[in-house]
Amino acid sequence: GSASARQEFITRFHSVSDADPGYLFLSESFVAPFDGNGTDTVRFGDTVAPDGMTDTYTAWYTELGVSAGTAVFAMNGGVIMDTGYDPFFGNYIVIGHGSGVQTWYGHLSSVSVRQGDVVSRGEMIGIAGNTGFASGNSLVLAASVCGRLVAPELLLEQVKSITHKNS
Repeated sequence: GSASARQEFITRFHSVSDADPGYLFLSESFVAPFDGNGTDTVRFGDTVAPDGMTDTYTAWYTELGVSAGTAVFAMNGGVIMDTGYDPFFGNYIVIGHGSGVQTWYGHLSSVSVRQGDVVSRGEMIGIAGNTGFASGNSLVLAASVCGRLVAPELLLEQVKSITHKNS
């Protein structure tokens, strides 16, 4: 269920976040992970109650509703630390940017990079989708700094064309 999928993700997060590419890729500011419009369906820090579930939790990610087939871009340069499938995040990618900074991209319908690849800021890394515990076509983002989850929006140069569901 949802609770065990969340726990599996947290275990995966801790194993990957302990690694660091050992090289600083952060020469430029972060950019939005997709072009066009999106709606944040869950914001970092929101209380979330999955459909049909009685348990709630605090979101450690931001989920953005996007159109099917939306290209997903690396928010900054880095090395692909991990890719795969997670019951909660679905198909996912983890980019290590150096200095303990990582970005996580999930719910992807396809992944176009492999572990060990070096990517540039703005490079296409996958396609948004509906895998894992997605609430429809979406991109789920998580970010960590020195092993602590932070709101991915804090890394962005600007958050353009993203509107909150309650706005």
